[in-house]
Amino acid sequence: MRRRLSNLFVYFNPRILSMLMLGISCGIPLLLTGSTLTMWFTEVGVDKTTIGLASLIGFPYSFKFLWAPAMDFVSIPVLSNLLGRRKAWIVLMQFCLIICIIIMGYSKPEDMLSFTAMMAVFVAFFSASQDIVVDAYRLELLSEKEQGPGVSSYITGYRIGMLIAGAQALFMAEYMDWSTVYLIMAIIIGVAMSIVLFLPEPDVNVNTKFFSKSVFFRRKEKGIMIIVRKTIIQPFTDFAKKDGWLAMLLLILLYKMGNAFVGHMANPFYIELGFSKSEIATIVKTYGLIATIVGALVGGSIVHKYGMAKGLWIGGIAQLLSILLYIVQEYFGYNNLVLVLTISLEDLASGMGSAAVFTFISRACSNPLYTATQYALISSLSAFGRSFVSSGSGYVAEVYGWTNFFVFSTLLTVPGLIVLFYLHFNNKIKS
Repeated sequence: MRRRLSNLFVYFNPRILSMLMLGISCGIPLLLTGSTLTMWFTEVGVDKTTIGLASLIGFPYSFKFLWAPAMDFVSIPVLSNLLGRRKAWIVLMQFCLIICIIIMGYSKPEDMLSFTAMMAVFVAFFSASQDIVVDAYRLELLSEKEQGPGVSSYITGYRIGMLIAGAQALFMAEYMDWSTVYLIMAIIIGVAMSIVLFLPEPDVNVNTKFFSKSVFFRRKEKGIMIIVRKTIIQPFTDFAKKDGWLAMLLLILLYKMGNAFVGHMANPFYIELGFSKSEIATIVKTYGLIATIVGALVGGSIVHKYGMAKGLWIGGIAQLLSILLYIVQEYFGYNNLVLVLTISLEDLASGMGSAAVFTFISRACSNPLYTATQYALISSLSAFGRSFVSSGSGYVAEVYGWTNFFVFSTLLTVPGLIVLFYLHFNNKIKS
């Protein structure tokens, strides 16, 4: 009993609690360019296929590793001296997010859909950039023993941010226009930005001299090669030295593919069944958040107590089975009780899987010199599945129907489990 209590008390460590704060800031922009945006598009009459293609707005999350090296080695003039290298990048990205979210909110997708989509891409870019430096900040600030609880705390905060940008945004949209809703979201990120100022800076010394002006005043080609070698080739070569690195990347790419495919078309599914915005906000966002938080805590505890492999297996199988519950929901149609059950179990499983796979990613990035670059690269694979594969979700749902859509989504989880079996069977997953 005492040992269980000690496992829970770790979440009250100030360093772990700081991950909760950062998670909130990172969670808000994701839904503003995701499910909340699809709800906005649906309300103004955008067709289902276009809504499916809107998942491509999230492409910056998939390619953030391309500019991650800059955040590993470039110090922002003045700001880095005042706040520290990592904190300076966090504050700068949050400021850019605030500006872009406000502009996006005041756009009119019913008249200028392309402009709204463009601003959403900018929001996604700065959000992905914020994720890069926050992930690096967490990896450098916390010890290896704290990574599991730290990831769980971060995911919890992330989901709280998603609740704010999801359920709260939908509630507000019932009584005010979308521009005001997005303005309020920007203000909340501003509050989070002020909190960052009081957080500690990791005590990690990284040489940034090769980004000095002298590099750029050499021959252009030589300067570019120096940067590419030191910021891309070396970090990736370092990661490729790990035993089973290719299979590890495949696992990260495939592990949550099914959940991503389902998630992008969830709102159109609920609306088609007859659920209102307030019901979606209350049941899907609120109950879903609670279930995800519990799942993240359970998943982190499983990894902490039983090891990485068991955490991944339990989370992966739970995710597979939970997607099938949507077929049950379709059978019962408009039924609040069934929706609560479906959402609670699906998000519980998703939280467990997220805690396991992100802890797996954290442990894979063991070299502090390339923390941001390596973490951004492999986490981008997960975002690639969410953005690219989900772009066809609207087409599949429209052409083949919801039942076949959910069966297909379930099958998308199987390849990840096959790769997990390979890694586990060959003892390539460290406990």
